[in-house]
Amino acid sequence: MGAKRALSLRERYEVQTVLSAQSAESLKAMGMSAEERNLDIYFRILSGHQEQIRFADSKAAFMAALNTLLFGFMATNFASLKALYTTCSIMGVACWALFLVLAVYLLSALFSLGCIIVAVTSRFGELAPHSKVFFGHIARNYGKDYEKYVRESSAMTATDWARDLGTQIVEVSHIALAKHRRVRWAARALLVAGVFWLVSFVVLLVMTPPSPQKAFSPRTTVVATHTIEAQS
Repeated sequence: MGAKRALSLRERYEVQTVLSAQSAESLKAMGMSAEERNLDIYFRILSGHQEQIRFADSKAAFMAALNTLLFGFMATNFASLKALYTTCSIMGVACWALFLVLAVYLLSALFSLGCIIVAVTSRFGELAPHSKVFFGHIARNYGKDYEKYVRESSAMTATDWARDLGTQIVEVSHIALAKHRRVRWAARALLVAGVFWLVSFVVLLVMTPPSPQKAFSPRTTVVATHTIEAQS
């Protein structure tokens, strides 16, 4: 009943978990043990969550490019804004309205960029248990001691790996959810900034004063020449 709606992020996770659980039957048919099946399911879930992180980062990069494009258009008209500012009357309502619209645009754009920066900043939980699969923990705990990592990881049982992957799944889920939430706020702020950018750009085109070169038309030059000749 009704039109189809897009799945939310939480629903995608649930669907992905169900699909991973269903794949256990096919893995069982291949002769894999219960521990091996659990590890394969954990890897699939972790891979799906990491894909959500990459998707959120891609959206953040796209919105950062849009912000740059809007600001670039406005920066090219800085000379017109400066000329308008010098010619505007202090009590001019239209001038104050234009600069108020520009201020709202800049604030919205800055808020959007701030959300984007926070979204793409790496912030793996410091309180997360040390993992044998997260590159940050591996580099910090083992450095260049390759044998130590091989020795400790080889001694881990299937239950140890399942516990390690499980903590990673929970931690990465929080990261993915936080990224999508901040990207969503950035998109809303960018929409507001785009609306005010369009309004300010249209008003700027209407209110821009003519340049001094345009004030002297060919007809005016001819009239002035005839006047000087008549006076002489």
